Amino acid sequence: MSRLPIVARTAAAAACLATVAALAAAVPAAAEPHPRASLGSSGSAPAGAHRLGTTADDRTIDVALSLTPHDEAGLDAFVASVSNPASPYYRHYLTSAQYNERYAPRAADVAEASAFLKSNGLRVTRVSGNRQVIDATGTAEQVRAAFGTSIGDYTDPAGEHFYASDKAPTVPSALASTVRAVTGLTDRPVAHRAGGRPAGHSGRTLTGRPGSGPAGPAGPAGGYTPAQFRTAYSMKNLSASYNGSGQTVGLIEFDAFKQSDIDAWTKYFGQPSVNARVVPVNGGVRTPGSDQLEVTLDVESVAATAPNAAQIVYEAPNSDNAWVDEMAKIAGDNQITILSGSWLNGEKCESAPIQASHDSYTQMVAQGVTLLSASGDWGATGCGYQGDNSTVQADYPPSDPLFTGVGGTQLRTSDSAGTYQSESCWNQGGSGNTRSGGGYSQIFARPDWQPGTNKYRSVPDVALDADYGAGAVSVYMNGGWQDVGGTSASAPLWAGYIAMVNQKAGAAGKGNLGAMNPTIYAVAQSSRYGSTFHDVTTGNNGTYNAGTGYDLCTGWGSMQGDNLADPLIDGATPPAADDFSISADPRSVSVAPGKSVTVTVSTKVVKGSAQNVALSASGLPAGVTASFDPASVTAGGSSTLTLTAAPSASPGQSDVTVTGKSGDATHSAPLSLTVNGSGQGDFSISVSPDSATVTAGQSATATVNTTAAPQAVRRPAATATRGATAARGIGPAVVGGSPTTVDAYPFMISLRRNGSSFPGQQSCSMALVGPHTVVGAAHCWLENSGDKWFVYGATNLNDTGFRADIKSVWTDPDYHGWQTGHDVAVFTLAQDVPVPSGIVYPTIATNTSVDTPGTMGKGIGWGKTGANTYSDVLRTVDLPVAADSACAQQPVLSSNWKSDGSMLCTGYADGHAGVCVGDSGSPFLEGNQIVGFFSWMSNNCDTYGVYARVTTYADEIKAHLPGGTAPSGEIALSASGLPSGATASFDPSSVNAGGKSTLTIATSASTPAGTYKVTVGGKNATAGHDTAFTLTVQGGASTPVTVQDPGFQFTQHGTPVSLRLRASGGSGTYTWSATGLPPGLSVDSRTGVVSGTAAQASRTFDVTVTATDSGGRSGKAGFSWFVY
Repeated sequence: MSRLPIVARTAAAAACLATVAALAAAVPAAAEPHPRASLGSSGSAPAGAHRLGTTADDRTIDVALSLTPHDEAGLDAFVASVSNPASPYYRHYLTSAQYNERYAPRAADVAEASAFLKSNGLRVTRVSGNRQVIDATGTAEQVRAAFGTSIGDYTDPAGEHFYASDKAPTVPSALASTVRAVTGLTDRPVAHRAGGRPAGHSGRTLTGRPGSGPAGPAGPAGGYTPAQFRTAYSMKNLSASYNGSGQTVGLIEFDAFKQSDIDAWTKYFGQPSVNARVVPVNGGVRTPGSDQLEVTLDVESVAATAPNAAQIVYEAPNSDNAWVDEMAKIAGDNQITILSGSWLNGEKCESAPIQASHDSYTQMVAQGVTLLSASGDWGATGCGYQGDNSTVQADYPPSDPLFTGVGGTQLRTSDSAGTYQSESCWNQGGSGNTRSGGGYSQIFARPDWQPGTNKYRSVPDVALDADYGAGAVSVYMNGGWQDVGGTSASAPLWAGYIAMVNQKAGAAGKGNLGAMNPTIYAVAQSSRYGSTFHDVTTGNNGTYNAGTGYDLCTGWGSMQGDNLADPLIDGATPPAADDFSISADPRSVSVAPGKSVTVTVSTKVVKGSAQNVALSASGLPAGVTASFDPASVTAGGSSTLTLTAAPSASPGQSDVTVTGKSGDATHSAPLSLTVNGSGQGDFSISVSPDSATVTAGQSATATVNTTAAPQAVRRPAATATRGATAARGIGPAVVGGSPTTVDAYPFMISLRRNGSSFPGQQSCSMALVGPHTVVGAAHCWLENSGDKWFVYGATNLNDTGFRADIKSVWTDPDYHGWQTGHDVAVFTLAQDVPVPSGIVYPTIATNTSVDTPGTMGKGIGWGKTGANTYSDVLRTVDLPVAADSACAQQPVLSSNWKSDGSMLCTGYADGHAGVCVGDSGSPFLEGNQIVGFFSWMSNNCDTYGVYARVTTYADEIKAHLPGGTAPSGEIALSASGLPSGATASFDPSSVNAGGKSTLTIATSASTPAGTYKVTVGGKNATAGHDTAFTLTVQGGASTPVTVQDPGFQFTQHGTPVSLRLRASGGSGTYTWSATGLPPGLSVDSRTGVVSGTAAQASRTFDVTVTATDSGGRSGKAGFSWFVY
């Protein structure tokens, strides 16, 4: 796909010089001495608006400055590959943290753009979590000066008053490659709902239904019931097994709804309660307004096809900057699997939010979110809601190739059960919002996967029932029923269907669909089209006709749900006549340089007869080779893969692909390979700052940092069993226990995982040992792919709690799978969780007497209550420590039991009470001591449970808790390469890995002027490393003390800060002081490092820092620090 080839501003400043030259005559040279780059082609006032005058200078205006992603070309390439069924990266998504690291605007970009806003008098109020959008506020006068445009008061033909920019905004050309767009230069509503029912529509109500309607609709007011939709669109088999559990549908909204309406709707149809969570953006929407029907329709339509899917309703005021902020919020939160929108911008008439929101949608796709949008209800005239019923254009966002645009049909059924009869393109006549949106984009180029000869993207992609005159969705609102439709209903109905398909994919161990257009088009252009879609061939939208195959009225048509699900999951390719599957066991291995590791590659016949399968491996890191024994197998056989790492192999984690190829089919299996570090005791060393300038006779200081060599992240096999039916718990309480609450056990916390099929996406149950430190099982982190996070404070898995993201994880370096023991981990959270005051955290047991058989303890977790029964709430159970021999001799457990002290046997032989699947990682408690972390057990939950024995790993665990020191051996520090007359000292002179030391280099008056490379080294019993420090010595008399301006600083509250201040001149060492620092921060008077954790503030602080030399001379610098 292409990125906004018409309206997008090119990233290079040079490409904007023509625009800047055209504006020069209107911009006073004295006010704008530097070249500027345009951020668009026109102002924000729409055609037909009448200018009343200039907006008052003191009027407050809120703007959103959107930044360009880092490595935009790489991001586009990744998104294309992750959505392409033929790509090896297909559906291998990123977490939000991975996206931020690879592609989000850099912190330096945010700082530069924030400094620009501040220099023009604007106040920065918020930076989005993905660093994409900076919100700021100022007066109209300040906004005009910042963006080189005038702002006027306008009225439109309907008499509505608003302000808008008179011409395209500009920024200094130095920011041209950083800034994508600015929104907020108008307060005119820009989001328009696709439809539902136009004002004054006299069709279906609770008491009346047209006599000419089809026989089928049986819901209140003449709409279809949820059961009828599932029957009509052939999803009865799918919906019999799946209901959307574990999936979260996000809804784009610019109005609000009433929960009482949703409750009445679900009660009437006998469906589970839907408690849609509201996330307000920019203050949200306080009370339902004139577009309440849109929000209500969306929530109830999703529930019609996916009754158990979670829903998050993002509500924002209706403005272009709020649109941009809402999309950045959704992308940064990364809490949804499907996004549905029924609010539109005409590509020409509301173009301001398009560029910036497209960047957020790109992030969502990279993270595996399926995007769905109503195609519009104005036929081919996308700006029809503004009275322009002649300009043919598509609406945005369905015109964005990342979205699946959903058109509208008129559905006819043959009976009250909802049996499908026919569909035609939705068109209820007239010139209003009464017909399926469709046409060509004038912004986005036609993607490779879309057929046709037009150079632009075409809309829609698919369709569904929308005709509220012939029967659409029965909606309950404000005490009454309505038959509501439009493509506003079609899109969320599709979203609910995709939630069921995602759930089915997850149950098969496969990923969510993500951006599904390439897959949809591959299916539709295959021999399976006739069995997977209803091809709508009759009707028109006023401009384009429906026809055989793809058309600009209904796309490929509506789904045949049961038949379409598997092709969407499998990537469109039907199984070969003789087909096989391939797997690697374990799916994650590690190897030390100079060593080898083996993996069993197994094949299985899944269709037809067994074929010869040739094996290969790709994606190997440098220094690692692969060999198979045998090199090929007959499907159903297995081979041993040996991975050999040369002594020179570089440490790190790699994604290896094991491929099997037969005459009819090719399949692959993922394998995670970690080449370990150079051995126990290895470390890295650095110095900060890495340079200093002093006058002869002065001293320079720096901090020497050491870090234990990290273990790269390893991801073990997704399946737990080897041989017998033993498996560690995965998913969301205990057997034979009692319900309890997180108030009673305030240290309990739930690990969630994208792709988990359990309530709330529960994955593991763990324990806090500090406000941001969690202990549990290694397999909980290294096991299944998918974004992982913690939720605190929710007794019931379906309740909303406090989300805490994961900053870092330590796992025992000897962990290679649950079967081998060492199943312990320490998680560090990105923020403190809101624990109650006075909480008593559990401690790590060290005395082995707690392991004595017969000692009673307590199991706790959110896991199963039996082999086939579940609990959504936290539960506890009293259990004894059992003898090692009990597990060693138990038939199901014996083959995987280790008697080396790594495992702890608990519970009873008959399993009448114990832990089960979903309790993984949970603590086994004796009093307030953690004695074990639940690791594995029988899948039937019918015998003993096996924990990691904490006393065996107590020293390792405690070393990785806050204040602990990893036992890596003492590192002696040294410095060489000093100039004559200079000496170096370290305080302390040696550290353990992870420790710090202050390096002081003292020069004398006789030290020659010059620049010197000083080598700072560290050495312990097993390793030695060094780093460089550049020392510049200046001669002559001492100069004034000058403090370097550190520039505009911005910090998220709760985030640790470390800012090194720098000064030059004067004599001797400096003493540092500061005023105006944000609460929670302080400056070290000796080193000049500002550190601490900023408290919540959402404001800008004016900071002054002072450096005073040994002679009493001082220098100062002032700067601003924004905390959000």
